[in-house]
Amino acid sequence: MSIILIGFMAVGKSTIGQELAKMLQRPFIDLDEWIEKQETQSISTLFDEKGEAYFRQCEYQALKHWQDKPVVIATGGGIVTHKASRTLLKKHQNVIGLELEEAYLMKRLNNKDVQATRPLLKQQTPVDILSLYRHRLAYYYEVTDNWFIYSNESPQILAEQIILFLKDKTFV
Repeated sequence: MSIILIGFMAVGKSTIGQELAKMLQRPFIDLDEWIEKQETQSISTLFDEKGEAYFRQCEYQALKHWQDKPVVIATGGGIVTHKASRTLLKKHQNVIGLELEEAYLMKRLNNKDVQATRPLLKQQTPVDILSLYRHRLAYYYEVTDNWFIYSNESPQILAEQIILFLKDKTFV
């Protein structure tokens, strides 16, 4: 069964997920990258040309495809905004939420390179971003009780903590 990482954009799902997959000797699947390959377009282009609703449906289909395979999955930050995706996530026992303390998150999101690759950050003020983050928190908390709230721990330390947590829960 897969291990699924959720959380807001730029919290480190992909970085921590890659480390976790390496430690567990499992394949790593970044849903955004997988969708880009399937659709042969970037996420930004999908948003611009086909809209957010289309992209969220793609996310749902990707999650459905990978959820029962022995992989580590990093979801997109907005996957929880799609009701069908939330339903899948709620049924899955290995959903791990990553929450970066707000000050660290905002510092990451203010990076121009990060902003260039995130469709929802285009033309957003820091206040708008923080509002979106706080709005999505309720959805994240709805789908899992398994949370790792951190500030500046390394991806390796967080992956080790997640593995210990999962072993205690007999998920791995």
